[in-house]
Amino acid sequence: MTEQLQQKTALFIENIQKMKESFKWDSSLLHQLVAFIYAEKDKEVDSVEIKHAKDIIKSNTGLFSMFKDSTFLAIAGMIAMDDTPEEYFKNTMNVYNRMKKAGFSGSNYLAISSLIIAKKASEFNYDNVIENTKNYYDRMKKEHRILTSYDDYCFATMLGISELGIDSAIREMEECYRNLKGHFFSSNSVQSLSHVLAFGEETAAIKCERVLKIAEMLKTKKCKLGYDGELTALGILALITDDIEKITDEIAKVSDYLHDKKVFGSFFESSTGRNRYAAALVSSTYVQNLKEDILSVTLQNSLTNILIAQETAVIVAITASTAATSASN
Repeated sequence: MTEQLQQKTALFIENIQKMKESFKWDSSLLHQLVAFIYAEKDKEVDSVEIKHAKDIIKSNTGLFSMFKDSTFLAIAGMIAMDDTPEEYFKNTMNVYNRMKKAGFSGSNYLAISSLIIAKKASEFNYDNVIENTKNYYDRMKKEHRILTSYDDYCFATMLGISELGIDSAIREMEECYRNLKGHFFSSNSVQSLSHVLAFGEETAAIKCERVLKIAEMLKTKKCKLGYDGELTALGILALITDDIEKITDEIAKVSDYLHDKKVFGSFFESSTGRNRYAAALVSSTYVQNLKEDILSVTLQNSLTNILIAQETAVIVAITASTAATSASN
């Protein structure tokens, strides 16, 4: 494990401990998500800032607001990281209301989508991005009516912010979906994976072949990713390197490190959560290094999109898990 990766992983662990201490009554899944959001940016969790962000949300929303749903803590964490959290949340609510007027249904996924647009898009460009997002979502729905649901709002947003042409992006996603559908159990997760792969500049065949090789290599190293919400992580990995042996070895080492530190509690968390975040920490480090490497010119245009895809994939996976846990309680 490189020193940079070890420092980021150690920061992630430290952030989890701080979240557990400061927000004892919240889900461990949310502790881990907020810890990662901060660690990805090489920042220490600031519980005072997060509590202030929670107060901002409470003061500006109604009793049954989706911003205070099962992902309340994660949303507060995202807001807290901004230099001007009050303004950020004001813009987020502006986007949220515009998206509802555009035909999106209120949900915690719409809340997350609004946060992404308010953070990544210019205020003068909100309507254009929302229109692009709606067009992407409608096209997804047309291609996969049963599979496409609220959880695809975030992926449609991810694409709506990009400068990808919608027709070519949809064709690319569909080709990736067809190539990968028979290899994984969940068709819904394959669809999400195809959304991420649309950002890659290589052919669908090359990207999909790399995804399958990464999945198989992780399996042989006893570091298998869950093939539900975690499947999108394979897409991120496939976009950032073709050195499959190296990147899977690093993921396995991070996973072992997290296991030794006993970061994750239950058996389920230790097996799926550990590998999910190991992959996310490794890919985050790779993308940071690529952004600083002036020689990787061919990737520079895609890196911003890949970063957004990385954040979106992790948030959507945890949002789905948190919603499922809340529904079962």
